[in-house]
Amino acid sequence: MSAPVTSRLGMLLGLAVAAAVATWWLAATRLALGQAMGTAGIAASALTGLWLARAMVLLPFALRAGALGGWRLGAASSLALVAAAWPVVVAAASAGTRPATGIVLAEIVLVAAGLVLPAVGQGLRTLLRAPGPAVLAGTVLGGALAAATWMWSVVWTGGSL
Repeated sequence: MSAPVTSRLGMLLGLAVAAAVATWWLAATRLALGQAMGTAGIAASALTGLWLARAMVLLPFALRAGALGGWRLGAASSLALVAAAWPVVVAAASAGTRPATGIVLAEIVLVAAGLVLPAVGQGLRTLLRAPGPAVLAGTVLGGALAAATWMWSVVWTGGSL
């Protein structure tokens, strides 16, 4: 993958995740309003799902991007992936009842991961001395981290998924 392709891929992945969650959120809200139910819980679930989906996509993507293009390209692509969903995050946060500090902290964690993981990917490339094995190692490590994120999501989300 070349540098422009990787940078565009980060933005496209972020937009795809945001669009999927926004579509689900709007449909669930429409159904809840049709049944005269509250929608604050749906907005909270959308926030949780959006964070979890972006985290699970970001982990292998940032490691691979760092292994392919270095830290700078990997960080730029990863931050594009994270930032693409911020309009949906703001809209869901304003519709829900979650405290703003928790939402901001969750976004800071994603940004920090988007800055650190490409450096790990670049370190893998330096350690393994070739891009092919580094990309494979980054994919495996990112997949394991994404699986751990999914498995532990009940613990740190309070079971709200």
